[in-house]
Amino acid sequence: MTQQIESNNYIKKENDIFNLEKKELGENVVLCKNISKTYKLPGAEDRVTALKDINLNDQSEVRPIKKGEFVMIRGPSGGGKTTLLNILGTLDSEFEGELEILGTKITNQSTDEFLSKMRLKNIGFVFQTFNLISTMTAIGL
Repeated sequence: MTQQIESNNYIKKENDIFNLEKKELGENVVLCKNISKTYKLPGAEDRVTALKDINLNDQSEVRPIKKGEFVMIRGPSGGGKTTLLNILGTLDSEFEGELEILGTKITNQSTDEFLSKMRLKNIGFVFQTFNLISTMTAIGL
């Protein structure tokens, strides 16, 4: 009897999938103003622009990322997706512009200790590939 009730609930939920209630989102988690990143080419004076004036704020076309929101970044190969994720994930603090995560400003003056604590407590990464060390097991840790 329990299985039948569960399957009936499942069917009901499946049929109601397009009638979802709008979820109320929380506070701003990520705000960006004019984030830019360039790389210097070794042995040359030229610089490559990876990001130019990325904005996620209330005054821009793309709003800040809010708590509870699902966000996807897509674009062509070489379009700066990984560079942006490295900046938002506090792995790269050498950039121009303003970045605020959970109300805290991140700058090139932010210490490695501060950034690693920020990542430990507030930021998670889901990689496209496993990025595991092939010679280790979970037991070996």
